[in-house]
Amino acid sequence: MKFFITLLLALIFLTVPPANAAYTVTNTFVVSVSNTVSIVISGNISTTINADTGALDSGLSINYRINSNEDLSNIRLRALVLDDTSTKRSAFDATSVSNVSSKSINLVLGSFEHPPTLSSINDCKLASPSSLANPDAIAYPGTVFINNGGRISYNTSDGFFSCNVKKNTTDLHMSLTTTPKSGTYDSATAMDGPDSFQVEIYLDNIP
Repeated sequence: MKFFITLLLALIFLTVPPANAAYTVTNTFVVSVSNTVSIVISGNISTTINADTGALDSGLSINYRINSNEDLSNIRLRALVLDDTSTKRSAFDATSVSNVSSKSINLVLGSFEHPPTLSSINDCKLASPSSLANPDAIAYPGTVFINNGGRISYNTSDGFFSCNVKKNTTDLHMSLTTTPKSGTYDSATAMDGPDSFQVEIYLDNIP
C-alpha cells in the first residue's frame, strides 16, 4: 500500500498599476511509503522424548512476532513432515475453521533416521489411531493462536492455517503439550525407535 503526502505551495505576486494580476505556482510532492514487515522468531524448538511414555521433557513452542505498518492477509502457517519418499506432507491435524483467534491441533512428527510412510502419517491424524499402524510417527496435541485482533482459518484440503494479521505488533504462536496423542506412541511394540523426530514449521506468502 502506498501513502501519499501532498504539499501545495502557492505564491501570489502583486504587480504595480495599471492593473492587479495574480500568479499562482503549484508544486506537488509525492512520497511513497512501502509496506514494511519484520518477523522475530522465538520459542522452545527442541527437547527429548521419554522412551517409556513418549512424553516430552518440555513442551515445544514457536512464536512469530510480526511487525507490520499495514494489515496483512493470507499469511500461511505451515507444518511439514518428510515421508519415506522424500515428500513433504502436511503435519497439521485440525478441523476446518474460519476467523477465530485460537484453534486446537495435533501435530505429527516423523523420524529423521527412518521417515514414516504417508499411511503412517495419516493414521496419526485419525480420531482413534493405532500405534501399530503409525510406526516412525508421533503426534502431539497443541494450540495455534493469534493476538492483536488477528484471525486464523484452517484449510483442511491443503493442511495449513491462513492468517490475517493486523497492523502493528502481532504474535502468532503455536505450542504443544508434553503428552503424545493416544495411539501414536507405544514403546512396547518398538514401532517408534530411539530416533530423532522432527517437523518443519514456517510462514510463507509474506509480502
